[in-house]
Amino acid sequence: MQRVLKPILTLVVPVYRNEGSIGDLVATVSQLSRLAGGRFEAVFVVDGSPDQSYSLLRSALPGAGFASQLITLSRNFGSFAAIRLGLSRAQGHYIAVMAADLQEPPELISRFLDVLQGGERDVAFGVREARHDALSSKLASRLFWALYRRLVLRDIPSGGVDIFAMTAEFRDRLLNLGESNTSLLAQLFWLGGRRDFVPYVRRKRQHGRSAWTVGKKLRYLSDSV
Repeated sequence: MQRVLKPILTLVVPVYRNEGSIGDLVATVSQLSRLAGGRFEAVFVVDGSPDQSYSLLRSALPGAGFASQLITLSRNFGSFAAIRLGLSRAQGHYIAVMAADLQEPPELISRFLDVLQGGERDVAFGVREARHDALSSKLASRLFWALYRRLVLRDIPSGGVDIFAMTAEFRDRLLNLGESNTSLLAQLFWLGGRRDFVPYVRRKRQHGRSAWTVGKKLRYLSDSV
């Protein structure tokens, strides 16, 4: 009987109001699947999205050329809940999280994998050096993360973190915390471990609008505090 090898890399992608980017997203993930020499899987978690994101993924994934899981939540629980569920379903030795809007360059995943496979790091974070966003969005982001660093955790990068990767062992430690209504990112930093930071420039959004509203930011900050 042939033994089935575990994936080297699992990519977790939370999805909410991303129907305009699904085609580009699947094509990008297909390219990333080659990083692990075929031992790759993607876990898409549709977070109660009211658009056609789920049906588009359901149609596209069978012929996408990589192993995948497609999960849909009964309502919008928030990106951290979606990511946490995706992490719990991931089977890879290394697990990366990527946003469905593709504003973070996909080549970051390759750089994360290089860092983690070196065996000297438990978790890798993408750190924004610059961002191609409107001035109002940049100012709001700076204010938010300045408050976050002052009130929650000082060692989070000044520009925040949206994309990261970890070993399966570090994922297990994270999930064992058992908290749900809190900041997943703060937990990642609170756990400590051997970290690395990979700089990148955030790209301009090509499809739709961000669901990261002022109200959600304030609720996130409140939960974190």
